[in-house]
Amino acid sequence: MGVGTVYRRFPDKEQLIDALFEEAMEEVVAIAEEGMATEDPWEGLVHFVVRAQERQCADRGLKELIHGSDHGAGRVAKARARIAPTVERLLARAQGAGVVREDICITDLGMIQLAVGTVADATRDNAPDAWRRTLSIVLDGLQPARQTLHPFTAPPLTLDQFDAAMHSGGSGRH
Repeated sequence: MGVGTVYRRFPDKEQLIDALFEEAMEEVVAIAEEGMATEDPWEGLVHFVVRAQERQCADRGLKELIHGSDHGAGRVAKARARIAPTVERLLARAQGAGVVREDICITDLGMIQLAVGTVADATRDNAPDAWRRTLSIVLDGLQPARQTLHPFTAPPLTLDQFDAAMHSGGSGRH
């Protein structure tokens, strides 16, 4: 597509960014739906978490679209509304099958993606697959143990806290 065509279709930068973001989010929704179509509840959840992380790692611009402006907070809220129902079903199905801790909630999954994404950013140039090891460790922690679990020492994030963390881009600043 030529530059002139882009300018005619998207009169301003925010409209172009919205269209790119919407396309990326539809890909993540499709990944979540693939997870739901997977017969094994654990494998379905793992499929979603790993593939969504791969998508994020492959597109550094996506993270900038999410965190780059105040308009990004609106994008995140809209994307969450689109993706969350399927991810909640994935999580509930895995918990119902007894393969995921009962005390895990959807914001925990979002924070896992943020944390693993931070590892991916930090190691991109010298160990681009290091995030996969970190994610494997985290996925093990989602499963109920045969021994006593270490209780969480903090409650799950509220949606407002989650939004603030996502908007900060992992920097802790707003």
